[in-house]
Amino acid sequence: IEIMTIAVSDNAPRPPYTPPGATPPTGQQSVSEYVAESGAKTNPQRIVAMACWKADVRQEANFTREDIKGLFKDAGESMPANFARDWNNTIQKRWMSQSPGTPGTYYVTNSGRTQFESGFRANAKK
Repeated sequence: IEIMTIAVSDNAPRPPYTPPGATPPTGQQSVSEYVAESGAKTNPQRIVAMACWKADVRQEANFTREDIKGLFKDAGESMPANFARDWNNTIQKRWMSQSPGTPGTYYVTNSGRTQFESGFRANAKK
């Protein structure tokens, strides 16, 4: 008798996030689909949505400014006229933060993930 061992990992990758009301993808979801389905309307929201796409689809939690700039192009989105301001606004909103010990590398914070998963309606100002 042969016994098969199955390893269970607590660090298993999360399945790609599907925004509320969206149909789960049958293939890999493109960054443009992800941004459109996220409900992102402003450039800081688009930055967070693209960073979440990178984490969820590509399984890469950390990113750089250049990574996100490239994703604007890949998504067919216009590059923000003042990318530096929008980037800094995203940090000021505490939606992303610099990774400790790795200058120039960032990650989406819990606040940023909450905003993304709510369709950017969490704590929305009226």
